[in-house]
Amino acid sequence: MSKITVTTIAGLTSGGDANTVKIESGDAFNVVSGATTLGGDLTVDTNVLKVDASNDRVGIGTASPTQTLETAGNIFINTTGNPNLTVKTSGAGNNPNIRIQADTNYWDLQTLFSNTNDELDFRYNGNSKMMINKEGLVTKPGQPNFLARPNANDTVAYGGSKIAHDEAIHNIGNHYNTSNQRFTAPVAGIYYFEHIIVMSGGNAGTLEAKIYVNGVERSRSYHRYDGNQDSDRTSRFIQLAAADYVEPYCHWSSSNLNTLNAGSTAMMITSFSGYLMQ
Repeated sequence: MSKITVTTIAGLTSGGDANTVKIESGDAFNVVSGATTLGGDLTVDTNVLKVDASNDRVGIGTASPTQTLETAGNIFINTTGNPNLTVKTSGAGNNPNIRIQADTNYWDLQTLFSNTNDELDFRYNGNSKMMINKEGLVTKPGQPNFLARPNANDTVAYGGSKIAHDEAIHNIGNHYNTSNQRFTAPVAGIYYFEHIIVMSGGNAGTLEAKIYVNGVERSRSYHRYDGNQDSDRTSRFIQLAAADYVEPYCHWSSSNLNTLNAGSTAMMITSFSGYLMQ
């Protein structure tokens, strides 16, 4: 039989449960030289504190804890100096995880110490969205960066045209589409783009390198072309929203009020490149 020896309990009143000390399924409750041991469950005011001895769990604000420690309420760390919250595991190859959840949707902040780069992985509903390695580099999504060109020297007609940059020299993240010669921004940010044209042959006139965003001209460089060989270049920093698209265009027109001459063609070497700044 369990035994409780009490010298003084102050503030107890008769009747009700407001000042009730309750011990459930306990084998022993001992106070010896300032140390207290409890062999079974402990309940304080129904759910203010619950010790589930059979499952080795503690609940604060809940009578049915589902984890080693569960609280149905806010946690406030109040101390002087530099407060610290540590999530630690034993074993270098394990991956600690912190979850932030609303209803069925959740973000996980997971460390990947099982990898050589010890990445920090931001996951939404179990799917990885962004990674930062131990050097502080964002490795996912791949920092958008591309350089494209025509797969052969193009012969272009007099007038304005979209240039077929259908070969990607590099295409980090695969956000440049060689089929439609279009870069699509994966995330919002400030991007840098550059369009370079080298042309030879055809009639003299004007040569313009252009950059379009969502079908609207955003950058243009104007150059007089003598009909032999010349180049033009335009570049610009552009603020894009996610899913905005960017395309390169060329405009080659005559010196006579931009009158088109369908019989004139020229050889053109061109490149289109861009990358995310921030």
